Amino acid sequence: MSSSSTLSVHPVAYGHALLDLFQLSSDYTNLNSGSFGVLPKSVAEACDILNAEIESNPDRFIRIELGHRLNQARIRLASYLGVPPNTCVLVTSVAAGINTILRNIQWSIADIILLPTTSYYTIARNVHEISQQTLSPRIQPIDFTLPSCVSSILSQFEAEVSKAVDSLTHTRGERTHGSPKVVALFDSIVSTPGLLLPWKSMVQICKENGVLSIVDAAHSIGQEQDLNLEDADPDFWISNCSKWLYAKRGCAVLYIPERNQSIIHAAVPPSLPYLPATGDEETSAFVDQFYWSGSFDIASLLSAPAALEFRKSIGGDACIADYCQSLASRGGRMLAEILSTEIMELSGEGKQPEISMINVKLPLPDTITPSAHITRSFQSKLLVTHRIYAAHFYYNKSWWVRLQMQDFERLGRALLSTCAEIAEEEAGRQQ
Repeated sequence: MSSSSTLSVHPVAYGHALLDLFQLSSDYTNLNSGSFGVLPKSVAEACDILNAEIESNPDRFIRIELGHRLNQARIRLASYLGVPPNTCVLVTSVAAGINTILRNIQWSIADIILLPTTSYYTIARNVHEISQQTLSPRIQPIDFTLPSCVSSILSQFEAEVSKAVDSLTHTRGERTHGSPKVVALFDSIVSTPGLLLPWKSMVQICKENGVLSIVDAAHSIGQEQDLNLEDADPDFWISNCSKWLYAKRGCAVLYIPERNQSIIHAAVPPSLPYLPATGDEETSAFVDQFYWSGSFDIASLLSAPAALEFRKSIGGDACIADYCQSLASRGGRMLAEILSTEIMELSGEGKQPEISMINVKLPLPDTITPSAHITRSFQSKLLVTHRIYAAHFYYNKSWWVRLQMQDFERLGRALLSTCAEIAEEEAGRQQ
């Protein structure tokens, strides 16, 4: 799945020079790749070509071609992640993958799920739904206060893991079939605030204590360098390919090492069995679970190879990461100066690991707390009035904005206006 018409350029400069390679409207400024991604024209064209092929003969494609195309995409992504192809499958989103994992684990009332309070809303809600079922696990929250130095995060995480393991009846360090278990579900990169966690070390802590690790790596692939999943060795790991890798929305990769694949009895929703077109393309029972559930956009799911080709055409992973991280760091400080606020960073010793997102405090009174009205005001004023957007959020009794991309000065002017209007409106509402 590839398209060559818009892949002929190999630019020496990023930023506005590359705008024509994307589908963004010329009158809209996007500083929020982290939520829904930004689709390159070449990837969109590749999806259009594939859709035309699919719709020309749907039965032939789905019954004969689809399995082969899925295998090709899995092989490319597995190589990118540094793992064997039979450990990776494609799903529509991180939420879908984590739902499949949680619904396949055999829970008991003695089990514990470790869940940081910084977990994304839909993931936390899924865990809470699981905890309401018959024979459900107990949730043990981990109250991370961010930003925090790596050593503090690991110390707190290890203490919570030890507390959970010590509360069970089985021997520390063992994990036997049918015995009570601890499962830790945590981010690699927290969504809000946008910060990198020492997730590889957290996986190791889990491993040393016989705890299953589920890594919500929604923001990792395409943003975090040197993933090397075989070395990190999480029990479960899943990432959206549409946020930072430049695939189309509806494409995520789920990694499960062979030792844990027997846990997955069926994808959610369940799939038809895969019948390979030739005998030399047999797949495992685990991979077969993710063949065709009848409920996804095939072209989106298969868009990762085109995204990887696009990344190569504009310089590759290292160049992209260096530029985006430097831009976030410089732009965040520029925005904080415009707003007369501050960036979210560690005080005293230590340095927050750099990623392609940065968090800047907004000039809103602490007395204004989250509500549906505030959310609608932010969205309407930024998206409709100013034609610009960066993700706003409320954390530790303050309002923040998480941003990436360019045009920080324009965003600053829009945020100053938006925050002043919201503050004035809320003051009026409280009178």
